[in-house]
Amino acid sequence: MQTVMQSLRRVLLSVALLAVGAWLVAPYVRAEETEKPKKEQKEQPKEEEKAEQITEKAEKDETSDERTDEQAKKKKIERRKAQQEAQRKAMEDYMEKRKKEEEARKADPAWKASHEQVAVIQVIDDEGKPFKLNNFCLNTDGNVLAACGGQWNKRVKGDESGKFKVITVSEPAAICVLSPEGKLLKSWPLEFKPQAICVANNGEIFVGGAGRLAKLDQNGKVLAMAESPAVAVEKTEPKKETDGDKDTEKKKTEKEETALTKVATSILRALGFRSKEWEEERAKEEAARVAAAMIRRAREVTGIAVTGDDLFVARPMVKSWGYAVWRTNRQFTEPKRIIKGLRGCCGQMDIQAKDGEVWVAHNARHRVERYDRDGKKLFSFGKRDRKEAKGFGGCCEPKNLRFGAEGEVYTSESGPPVAIKRFTVEGDFLGVVGVPEYKTGCVRATVDVSRDGSRVFVFNPGGNAIHVLTDKRSIPVSE
Repeated sequence: MQTVMQSLRRVLLSVALLAVGAWLVAPYVRAEETEKPKKEQKEQPKEEEKAEQITEKAEKDETSDERTDEQAKKKKIERRKAQQEAQRKAMEDYMEKRKKEEEARKADPAWKASHEQVAVIQVIDDEGKPFKLNNFCLNTDGNVLAACGGQWNKRVKGDESGKFKVITVSEPAAICVLSPEGKLLKSWPLEFKPQAICVANNGEIFVGGAGRLAKLDQNGKVLAMAESPAVAVEKTEPKKETDGDKDTEKKKTEKEETALTKVATSILRALGFRSKEWEEERAKEEAARVAAAMIRRAREVTGIAVTGDDLFVARPMVKSWGYAVWRTNRQFTEPKRIIKGLRGCCGQMDIQAKDGEVWVAHNARHRVERYDRDGKKLFSFGKRDRKEAKGFGGCCEPKNLRFGAEGEVYTSESGPPVAIKRFTVEGDFLGVVGVPEYKTGCVRATVDVSRDGSRVFVFNPGGNAIHVLTDKRSIPVSE
């Protein structure tokens, strides 16, 4: 009995101890259970909060991008304003310099001109509209042979924004005959755009342009027509006999096109364009466009001259911006290139011929050069000088030349200022003939002289006109 009572007391004591322990531990268990959801809530943000955070970050990024775009636009505007200001300042400095040069010329006796402007000639059709004038010369009767019409590009105002665009304009090509006073006497149609024209001693007329040559009699009848020397040679040169001739020809064409594209790309880079700033395809397209323009340019005729049985033709080269002179005969056969690598500006390279020799107005070199019929250089004169009357000013002068009745050399500069001067064949300066005043640029300035030297004619492309100057002295300049 005693043993049983002892066992019961031990059981009751154990239960009591367990109860007390449970009572003591319970607050801690409840606290842990309460803290656990809070901890999990803190470590794992709700999906809504995540979305809010993403949206907030996107808004901050967008604001930052807008701020960056605004800064870029502001810097671009500032750069444009700085460029415009620099250009304005440069133009002011240039105009001030020109003004001082003009004042110095008026005070210099060497710049006193022998001729003054008395008339301006335009070629007017029956409806009173002016023909496009490309070039001119005088014939043996003293009349003006005006090379007119054809196709050319014209800059016109575009849409309402006021921007300019270039359009292609076409007119019937013709040689118009005018009296020295500018009256239209005759008009002879041509099959191509006339760009250069000259007259032989027997009155025959030679015209070149758009890759073509023509010979007319004094009444405008076409006696012969052919492709210009370089174009004819390129078509008639024999092909090399090789295996796989078609493949070889294809490779040759691709090689030539690649060479032209490289030249065109070099030109674009020289003008400030960089392929890395464009998309690759854009750069290739632009280079190809320039290459195609160079091929079209190579068909132009910039000068034509005749002496004896020799006809000389100046034209642009194909794979460079240089110029070449070709010699053929008056029947347009036996073509031969005699001079290459001439440097000309703004599409100009004029030539004249006398006593079996060819003379070149090498404008980018500021010289007049004389060659024999085979292209051997014999003599040259001239230098760049904007102050002295005997010098050739501007970026590329003289643009054109002609021979007077006494054999003297007349040179013309498109300026500014436009200036016609007179030299001996040895290059000695004889004086300023005229300084006609009109708006000009880097353009052709064809000059021709009447038989007695009393009248001088000069071409003004911008005004689509020929200016006439007469001798204001008591005796003609040729006497």
